Amino acid sequence: MSRRIGSLLSYVFSATACAVFAVAAVASPLDRSLQRQADAILAQYFDPEGPGAVVAVARGDELLLRVGYGLADLDAATVLGPDSVFDLASVSKQFTAAAILLLEADGKLRLNAAIREYLPDFDVAEFGRAITVADLLHHTSGLDDYSGDAFDLGETAFARLTPESHLRWLNNTSALRKPGTRFEYNNSGYALLALLIERLSGQSYREFVQERLFDPVGMASTQVMDLLSKPIAGAVTGYSSADGEATVSATPSQITGDGNIFSNIDDMLAWCSALHRGQPLSHSALERMWTSAKLDSGEAIDEDGEGYGLGWFVDHDTGDVFHSGSWSGTATFIAHQYQSDLFVIVLSNDEDAAVSEIAESLLGLFDQ
Repeated sequence: MSRRIGSLLSYVFSATACAVFAVAAVASPLDRSLQRQADAILAQYFDPEGPGAVVAVARGDELLLRVGYGLADLDAATVLGPDSVFDLASVSKQFTAAAILLLEADGKLRLNAAIREYLPDFDVAEFGRAITVADLLHHTSGLDDYSGDAFDLGETAFARLTPESHLRWLNNTSALRKPGTRFEYNNSGYALLALLIERLSGQSYREFVQERLFDPVGMASTQVMDLLSKPIAGAVTGYSSADGEATVSATPSQITGDGNIFSNIDDMLAWCSALHRGQPLSHSALERMWTSAKLDSGEAIDEDGEGYGLGWFVDHDTGDVFHSGSWSGTATFIAHQYQSDLFVIVLSNDEDAAVSEIAESLLGLFDQ
């Protein structure tokens, strides 16, 4: 496929966006000049015959931009499009945090409660004080992380981890530091939150988020990978381009909470539109999600000018919120620009894609 044909396919995809996007936002004519500029941005990062990305920008309920560039599968030469399903990786965390807030609204938990109150078989020795639900949400638990070097049970055991078996593994570790004293990004915290959701709701994590989050906002193609033997419908092939040539990259896993939600661009736009309307979370709950937490010392979490709320990073200077995701074969990014009320989404099947740079360039199109 020539670069010109790849660009043309991207433009055709963009031009049909309004009809496809009608469930998620108010349909409006898309600016063809913006579509071409966005296409040119993606051409700087991707080869049209290699893995690429699907991107979109919306303001509240209004779709402003949607472009796809590159291939979903190199061998089959299938083009990335609105139906392409991507592993969201850590962008999944905001859905776990939203589920926790729904359980709080149901009166089933308190964020400041010790997690042992809801998971009595949690048996990591207390260090300083009890670890709370909020500590898990804010990455301040001080726990070890299954996705780091501590997990030494092999690739097969890693792939087959579930929220329940993860807890059994974690119970054989020791806390690294006192909770509430330091922000340290931790996937185990969100895996514990998935287990908490299952225990308190009586449903699997997949069933709960489907019923309470995906279905209410019309995310019809969004799926949870919680069983290795059940393939994800419409999933793109993931690649790595770190060595200059795209090679298939895959590390199967089925654990939930910290990742393993798969979605497409239109479903993610539907999610952003719903948040704008105060659904399925209230505006007050959303404000809590987008407010950075504080450490026990009273100081705000601050990692190079960035705080962390509930499943979202927070820019202390602008109030903008965002989250990236990176896993084998995927790189994702979502952001909400506070002042302009813009949402930007980047979904790539190249794990090495500079998704935050791409998002920044796309947002720049609307600063002109």
